[in-house]
Amino acid sequence: MTLNGFIVLNNGGIPLYSKFIDIDLTIDSLLLGGFFSAIQTFVKELDDTKESFINEMQVHQIIFLYREIESLLFVGIKNSKEDFKSTLIVFEYMIWIFISKYQNTLKKNDTEVSLFNSFDDLFIKYRTSKEKDLKKLLLKESIGKNLLQGILNNLTNYFPIKELIKLEPDYLKIIGKELILVSFNITSEKEESIIENLKMKVTNLYGPGMFESLLKSLKNK
Repeated sequence: MTLNGFIVLNNGGIPLYSKFIDIDLTIDSLLLGGFFSAIQTFVKELDDTKESFINEMQVHQIIFLYREIESLLFVGIKNSKEDFKSTLIVFEYMIWIFISKYQNTLKKNDTEVSLFNSFDDLFIKYRTSKEKDLKKLLLKESIGKNLLQGILNNLTNYFPIKELIKLEPDYLKIIGKELILVSFNITSEKEESIIENLKMKVTNLYGPGMFESLLKSLKNK
């Protein structure tokens, strides 16, 4: 379960963050960013729909994973097909954590790359982690930054994820199969409205105590 590289590009193709470990890539990250953006632009020119997007590309033994979320292009790099499904999980958690950690900076559209250097420690520590450890990190990054995100990612244990997203599809996004991301462009009023709707949903099905218990647990942590 290993991710060898992680790149984040803004909507202009400029790299905001890049890190490579145990992989020989001597090309400049700015050139890589231009290359990845050009590929996606070419695909969209062929078929301009939301589904028109390359998710994966292999060059010799190197595999490139692509995801476009919140007007950012994320690229994961893996040096072999070995344990590929697990690598994909790591990649998806890295996307979620990056956006959650830097949501205020990303909202300002700040392209000062030094602002994202602190992500190195997280990438190095968790690029080979098991999913249970990534889930702990996800909860930690939610606390104190976005209560709604913490609530939603806990409620996936009780409701189908697509059912939760339907509450506000313009602001709630699915990363992979089981991670919910709250858009960093959401207003505080909209967040409060979604939390109230979630409270009603949980209370109607599980009774009044469960939602309060979940809130208390998150706030205590």
